[in-house]
Amino acid sequence: MASGNFLIGEGISSEGFNKYVKPYFSIRDISIPDMIFIREGYIEGLRDPVLISIVGKEDLEEQIANMSIELRLIVEKTEGKDAEEQKKQGAHYNPVAWPHQFYSYKKVGFYSNNDTASNLFPSIAQEYLLSALEGKAGKVEKTIKGLLS
Repeated sequence: MASGNFLIGEGISSEGFNKYVKPYFSIRDISIPDMIFIREGYIEGLRDPVLISIVGKEDLEEQIANMSIELRLIVEKTEGKDAEEQKKQGAHYNPVAWPHQFYSYKKVGFYSNNDTASNLFPSIAQEYLLSALEGKAGKVEKTIKGLLS
């Protein structure tokens, strides 16, 4: 078994994550012991990603790459079908996910031990959350300076 930490997606909602990502990994015997949604900006080139630690077979990075491709197609088909049904009923449709949200991923770390990713997860999450917070604080500072001048 191996483990890894990855940033996935761009702006995936918790509902979209639970509907698409969790089942995708579950049927492939890959567990997600840790996850956190990082909002408020770009982290490692991804806008509002989800940081996850996963445990599974040795080919975890390949599984993430496949997820990126396959979930885009699944979401496009599923959400498009749901949208058509809603239109027929005259209702506005707000999807739980969009195909483009699954396009991107970035490997943070890959480990041969199945506990390592989870053990490192709090430190990695803290680093990314502080980075997002710094970006937000900078925006607030600019706004306040603009109001004072």
